[in-house]
Amino acid sequence: MAKADEIIRQLLLRAREEDVKALILMGSAARVDHGADEYSDVDIIAAVTGPERWLNGEAKGEDDIVISFTEPTFGGGKERRMLLKRGLDVDLMVFTPSQLTTLTLDGTAAKVLGRGYRVLYDAMGITPMLNENMAKPQNFGKPMDAQVYEQLTSDFYFHVVWAEKKLRRGELWTAMMCIDGYLKRLLLKMVEAQAQLEDPAVDVWYEGRHLRDWAPMDVMGSLKDFFARFDAEDLAQALLYSTELFTTLAHEVACKMGCSINKMAEAYVYKTLLPRLKRQAKGD
Repeated sequence: MAKADEIIRQLLLRAREEDVKALILMGSAARVDHGADEYSDVDIIAAVTGPERWLNGEAKGEDDIVISFTEPTFGGGKERRMLLKRGLDVDLMVFTPSQLTTLTLDGTAAKVLGRGYRVLYDAMGITPMLNENMAKPQNFGKPMDAQVYEQLTSDFYFHVVWAEKKLRRGELWTAMMCIDGYLKRLLLKMVEAQAQLEDPAVDVWYEGRHLRDWAPMDVMGSLKDFFARFDAEDLAQALLYSTELFTTLAHEVACKMGCSINKMAEAYVYKTLLPRLKRQAKGD
């Protein structure tokens, strides 16, 4: 990844001249498994004594930046996201040395760096602390328990009812944000749970990353019908299919966990809502 190498080279040059105490490469550029490709960004953790200068674009060498803005990141820190003229996007997570030390010692950094990292520059002695904490086993996907399962199924069915009301009212934008946004995130959690219970060794990536590598094949084969156009009939169909898949997976997960689905919620949705959704999907 030649573009990333150039960014790293420039940061290392600046690190020796300015207030940088550590630079850590993370994300796909630092991984062997599912490593960087031509579409990857560059994720850097920087420990600096003057974080505001780096977050506000007051440091040297800023001429190549087209877009720059900041947003919150892990551990209560801030992240500066930048798009460069050459088309590369860079995420710079900025901490003070004391903040990075605390995040390393309490295990927070290990959760973020667990899939791979490379210390590029270390003038604060962070490397031994990182190595010690990263040696501990990392759990990337905590298996679902009965309490989480009950919360998830109740949340899903409640918002199925909510989204269907928005559809009937004609509030398509609001319905779509729920059907293809919030409900899809809940559906993904159930897909993750099913995959983990099927194979405890499976590596479930976050936010649906590398879904084809770990999701069940029957799930992957059906997803093309689960997202909608901005159209009432299409939204009704997407909501119908998503609800049916969620319920199928929920039963499989409940069976493997030795618990049971909320029968009252399921019955209400299937007897009251799904027949109406089927009619809506046909334009009736």
